[in-house]
Amino acid sequence: MIRTRLAVLSLLLPLSSVACRDAIPALGTTPERAAIHAATMLNALADRFGAVQLSPEVANARPRLTRYSTTPSRLVDDNEVWTSRGDNDRMLEIAGARRDGRYTLFHHHGAPAPRAGGEARHVMRLQILGDDEFRWTSVDELALGPVSVTEFDRALTAIFLAAERSDTTATRLATRAAFPRASASLARMFVIDSLRTSRDADGATSVVVALGLRPGRATRSFEALGQYARKYWVPIRWSMTVEDSLGARWGDFTKRDSSIVLRFRVKDGSLAPMNSLTHRVGSTVRLTVDASVKVGPFRVGVRDLDVRALRVTSPTQIAMAFRFPAEPEWQLPPLVARLLRSPLRRPFEGAGALMRYGVRTEARPSGDTLSTVWRDIDVTVRESGILRFFGRLGGTALDDFRAGAEKEAERLWGESLRGLADDVKTIADCGVRIAGCVGNP
Repeated sequence: MIRTRLAVLSLLLPLSSVACRDAIPALGTTPERAAIHAATMLNALADRFGAVQLSPEVANARPRLTRYSTTPSRLVDDNEVWTSRGDNDRMLEIAGARRDGRYTLFHHHGAPAPRAGGEARHVMRLQILGDDEFRWTSVDELALGPVSVTEFDRALTAIFLAAERSDTTATRLATRAAFPRASASLARMFVIDSLRTSRDADGATSVVVALGLRPGRATRSFEALGQYARKYWVPIRWSMTVEDSLGARWGDFTKRDSSIVLRFRVKDGSLAPMNSLTHRVGSTVRLTVDASVKVGPFRVGVRDLDVRALRVTSPTQIAMAFRFPAEPEWQLPPLVARLLRSPLRRPFEGAGALMRYGVRTEARPSGDTLSTVWRDIDVTVRESGILRFFGRLGGTALDDFRAGAEKEAERLWGESLRGLADDVKTIADCGVRIAGCVGNP
């Protein structure tokens, strides 16, 4: 998860640097409010995903939840995991907030919704369905501050418009100049190998971004994280294609070894299809995903994972709902592949597993607004030997991550976000073109 967040941030930096005059002001009704909104949002993210202190209860429960998420019967009677228990369900509620100057995650029965930037709430429920079947539902929320959904949308449009008019060489130079703190921090793990834009005959702009993962460079500042990235992250391979119901392709995204390549097109501040005349993306698209990790001499993963994505927008919400309606083709070691297959199909039966991400804005009694980024998950599993196999794989990787790499990853993420907040404040304070801000970090 940390790697994904950092990759997205490193993608946005080169594009947003060119658009900072437009994107930053879009986050508020005045330049001053926009700067406050941006800083509050980035510092809220840095609080939650930077250096976090775990209460003893959370520290004890978290590794068990990870290891036994695919075999929940091992958790049902674990009294130290749950904050409340029913006859056929269990509930875990965790709150995140600053305590004594440190951001802390702690058990909180009846945890309230986040009310200020950086506050978080995580609610997980396990339902016991019988016949070795269990249903997991969870909701994660993080308050970002007063920036609104409309302002988010305007800022994203400004970034896409920047991609259409940017010169790629100038863009890379502008990134380092306009965002010196964030660029220097991210460069300890990621590099922009290339950034290319080209104007197409239909007026759209093709964009290709190649990011590089550099574990060797990371070990200079984050020894455990660099070693972990070399062992676990570099061997991961994935590819994803996004298409709509008309067969138009909206993006190709791949990772192989240390390289991540993202290909897409933009026009008039929005995404544009890659293989057809430009038109607006519909509310529903299909993602086709291949992904695998290396386990000993074998690779374990999925082929042709079908993901249906539904976009929901309103003046107060932007959300994406992902459904997994069909079992993919599994890539498994020969002996494992001979095990019973039915439990692998269970999460895809019926409507299929559900995962949603979104941002919503709510009016508060004080008259201002609060935006919250949220995620919820709904998946049903049936226990089996093959799920225990997957649970052991994930548990071992996470145990290794938490042995030292996790704290270093939190520090890298937190420093990058706080550096970006400082860089944005510098740009906003200048009130002029990026060129006028260079040299004033």
